[in-house]
Amino acid sequence: LAVTLGEPRRVQGELDADSVNGSALIGAAIGMTAAAPTVKEGWSWSGEPFADAAFGDLSGKVLIKAHRVDMLPRLQAREFKATLSFDKDKLVLEDVGAVVAGGKLAGHLAFEDSETGLKARIKLSLADVDAAALLLPSVARPAITGALGLTADVEGAGLSAAALIGSLHGTGTITLNRAQIAGLDPRAFDTVTRAVDQGLPLDTARIAEIARRALDSGQLSINRVQGALSVGAGQVRLANIAADSQDAALAVTGSLDLLDGSIDARVVLSGLGEAAGARPDIFMALGGPLTAPSRTIDVSALSGWLTLRSVETQAKRLQAIERATPRPETAAPAVGAAPSLSPAPQAPAAPSSIPTVDPTALPNKTRDQAPALPPPLDVRPYPGPARSMRPEASVGSQN
Repeated sequence: LAVTLGEPRRVQGELDADSVNGSALIGAAIGMTAAAPTVKEGWSWSGEPFADAAFGDLSGKVLIKAHRVDMLPRLQAREFKATLSFDKDKLVLEDVGAVVAGGKLAGHLAFEDSETGLKARIKLSLADVDAAALLLPSVARPAITGALGLTADVEGAGLSAAALIGSLHGTGTITLNRAQIAGLDPRAFDTVTRAVDQGLPLDTARIAEIARRALDSGQLSINRVQGALSVGAGQVRLANIAADSQDAALAVTGSLDLLDGSIDARVVLSGLGEAAGARPDIFMALGGPLTAPSRTIDVSALSGWLTLRSVETQAKRLQAIERATPRPETAAPAVGAAPSLSPAPQAPAAPSSIPTVDPTALPNKTRDQAPALPPPLDVRPYPGPARSMRPEASVGSQN
């Protein structure tokens, strides 16, 4: 390491260390008077103004290598490598590479002293990081496991650490592969539905208790989750993060407060069953410190779905009974009743009209002659009884 104390002051060289306190080193370089926050029960940032930066008018480059860098109290980076550049009130940590929680870390940090305060620009990339080791390294049963990916590009400016963190703004993305999320057992829907079918009243409090126990008994497996991040006013916001698994669907919205380390999230777990064209939902709210948030469950939507399902099931049952009941016209004859007689055959219907003969269609010989007369009838007197004969009186004997 070569240092020139004259004007301008310059530094050039290479540092190879076994262990480096990274957060303390960066804090001292930018003039932060208080130690970096811990994440045991949230955190807080100092409102004291930044002191004069240690780099001042220093210029030059130093290659830093370290087998271990303490980034947070319970988070370490292995095989750390970066180039530290100084240039007139500007400090840049570039070409950052390290192994963090089994994954790869890459990034770029730039700090510059200005009249409006300390300006910061941070680019960060994480790939295939163990989510449990990164987020909750000290928890025996982590809430989330899987391979985490993260990209972020943020910047801000402030006269103190609190002001700087509160001014950060930017965008990013987050991915989670092969995830296991505890406390979201999708079998909770089947458990509650089966209890209702066995006679459980549709009481919201009782349904909530059964759903809570069922959710805590297992975990949700998701192949991949991906979503967008937005940073503003000191908060990291998650919006429209949705994931489908073989057993349920998950939607997450919320925010992480960078000033105090608290979270405020809404989680919707949807089942695969349908009733009246709708799917069952369980709403959950998470709030409090990142390491130990509290959870509340809302099953009002699930209760409504169970009511629709009950109505639909009853309607299907009535329809099945109606289909199974024989109709009167097709009912079988009662025992002992005379067999029904088949209807008598009907005579063929008479022709609607008598066919006529067109005289013009007959031969000429037949058309010109009159029709033959019938044979004469032989009419004889009726042979009645003989009448008595009296002699005819003469005209003269009338007197």
